[in-house]
Amino acid sequence: MAETWTLDEICAKIRAITGDGTTEDISADDLKDRVNDFYRNIIPLDVHSPDFEGWFEVDFTDGVGEYDVSQEYLKLETPMRTKDSDDAMAPVTFFQDKDQFYKEFPEEATPTESRPQAVLLYGNQLHPRPVPDATYSFKAAALVKPTALEADTAPVDLRMGMAIAYGVGGEMELEDGDEENGEKLLGIYGGLVTKLNRKQNVQKASNQRANPRW
Repeated sequence: MAETWTLDEICAKIRAITGDGTTEDISADDLKDRVNDFYRNIIPLDVHSPDFEGWFEVDFTDGVGEYDVSQEYLKLETPMRTKDSDDAMAPVTFFQDKDQFYKEFPEEATPTESRPQAVLLYGNQLHPRPVPDATYSFKAAALVKPTALEADTAPVDLRMGMAIAYGVGGEMELEDGDEENGEKLLGIYGGLVTKLNRKQNVQKASNQRANPRW
């Protein structure tokens, strides 16, 4: 019977390739947590799948210069824009270097308020500048974590299941001091990721996001 790569099947594969076959080696719950951590935090960065693409949205409000970004978002990316109460849209410049950002927009005792032209993502906070002088709808492309797997659910692409198993297994082997098998398993993981990305490249002429329909 073909593998459907549910969470339970992924865990069984990890135990088979690492030799950690019993719950004395690693508990069932701990192994499931490791699989979900890898699936949600590593796979979206390594596998360039549209299944992980989404949008981050927040309303900038008058006088407020900091906004939290949920940890469900792995990355914010361009394009970014603001929309005002008249539905007029304007692009926003994205900064991740705080020194460059504050060189362009020096901190002021009394911040200038206007329509934001740029944002800085620092940690899990978004800083628009100028500070908003009214309510603006902000929208940005984002890399979004997939939903955690349950015992009988599978990754968004079934072929990710085997990659997750080898990735987690390789990490576990390295942590246990078995460098030879750890590197072997991570090498297989790398090959599986390459195949997954090749599939995406065939489906899309480019890995770039299509022009947004705001």
